[in-house]
Amino acid sequence: MPSHSNSTRPEILAPAGNADMLCAAVFAGADAVYLGLQNFNARRTAGNFTTEGLRQAVAFCHARDVRVYVTLNTTLYPGELTALAEAVAGIAAAGADAVITQDLAVAALVRRMAPGLALHGSTQMSVQSLDGARRLAALGFTRVILARELTLSEIAGITAGCGIETETFVHGALCMSVSGQCYMSAFLGGRSGNRGGCAGPCRLPFDASGTPGPAAGHHLSLKDMSVIGHLPQLSAAGVASVKIEGRLRPPEYVAAAVNACLLARAGEPYDTRLLQDVFSRSGFTDSYLTGARNGSMFGTRTEGDAAAAKAAAPRLRELYRRERPRVGVGLELTLEEDGAKLAVRDADGNRAVVYGERQPQPGQKPPEEARAAYRRSLEKMGGTPFFPQEVAVRGAQWFLPGSEVNELRRRALESLLAKREQPRPIPCAKVPQALLEAPARAAKQEGYAVRLAHAAQLPRETPQDAAWFIMPLAQWRDVPPELRSRTWLEAPRALFGGAERLRRAPRSRAGTRALRAMWRKISLSLPRWRACRWREASG
Repeated sequence: MPSHSNSTRPEILAPAGNADMLCAAVFAGADAVYLGLQNFNARRTAGNFTTEGLRQAVAFCHARDVRVYVTLNTTLYPGELTALAEAVAGIAAAGADAVITQDLAVAALVRRMAPGLALHGSTQMSVQSLDGARRLAALGFTRVILARELTLSEIAGITAGCGIETETFVHGALCMSVSGQCYMSAFLGGRSGNRGGCAGPCRLPFDASGTPGPAAGHHLSLKDMSVIGHLPQLSAAGVASVKIEGRLRPPEYVAAAVNACLLARAGEPYDTRLLQDVFSRSGFTDSYLTGARNGSMFGTRTEGDAAAAKAAAPRLRELYRRERPRVGVGLELTLEEDGAKLAVRDADGNRAVVYGERQPQPGQKPPEEARAAYRRSLEKMGGTPFFPQEVAVRGAQWFLPGSEVNELRRRALESLLAKREQPRPIPCAKVPQALLEAPARAAKQEGYAVRLAHAAQLPRETPQDAAWFIMPLAQWRDVPPELRSRTWLEAPRALFGGAERLRRAPRSRAGTRALRAMWRKISLSLPRWRACRWREASG
């Protein structure tokens, strides 16, 4: 009998944009799902879940040994803390397994209200380095969802040294920007991706060739990633969870991706063509993971792609038409002259007992033959999340019709499932309302800030209304002393392996002191500029 345990690593994590996708992901065999509430959710246009819907979803999943992670992964605005606290209370009451977040204010509130809720650092946090992952570990996160742009060796290095679980995307859409750092939709249409409203403008015709004419290219549109074939290497690297993107896709999509991951994790081949048919942009790319970044990464959704998806849908529905058995149970049937009793139990200590309505009669078959027949009836659990681990029959000298045995099994498993669906809320504390009120706005500074790429661009005669200059971190030595009190230094938007090693290079004592002073300035300036950018993006 194949293993039904979901403890195999890495965990297969599937999207659940609505109830239909949730069922498809679970029935197809996902170990965990991630989903969002109506608010604070980076896929605001998905179906999503109400607080009551979340409670039902968690009950459904936990009854089947499937974990549930809730996305609170948008940036937070002043005045939203009260609504956020209500959302955290609802998640804790439902008994979800973790919260996915990118905003440290969200993480701090979760830790204060419900410390029993695990924290997962969203890919929107743009964690591309070992230092970034370690910082999340120090802040109490138990898992970091790494940026999509990392290579396999970079993932392995972070996983080996960060001290918490790592999660990587293996299938789904790629952003044209570094994870979590795209402001294109906010700039062009006022719909911020970091607020859950990305309109996907990078999928529109943008031509970088400079050739005029109607046949414009789509030079910002990346193909979807698919690195499911590399799952054995990710597993060997110690990755705890492999994630499928796509909460806006149909149930057939999630079922196909989960099935492919299951096969790849078991070392078996999977149907890459079927996976491409369900959704692709003229194929897939693995260029980020392999480090082979080139023009083959770009692609668009064509009419042929859409036709292939329509044709593949009926076949894909078979992947989630029936329950996948994943919860082992023990059964004990006791037959006596006064009646029949069936007891079932699971590994979590849940137990259900049902009694027959018909009185057993003296049997006509030898006890061993009758016992084998009873076992065959009890082991028929198709259409349920259960599979038999142990089956015991006592009193096989008594006869009970097969229909009665089947009815006992059905009632017992339904009762056990109902017990497994009982909510297991996480303790949650209230916070004083004063802490949830929006802080007073700081007085607006006079003048404006000028962002420059090189120190050579600094004006010889500084305009009086230029309050600040913003310079890249690498230019810190070249800023004139008289302008340093008015200059903010910006860290790089992304820090991948090579750049990180440069930061760790040996330095002189004086250079180290200067660098520490520079980092102190950065730590003060960057949060203010993040807030400024997000206010601008919100219009």
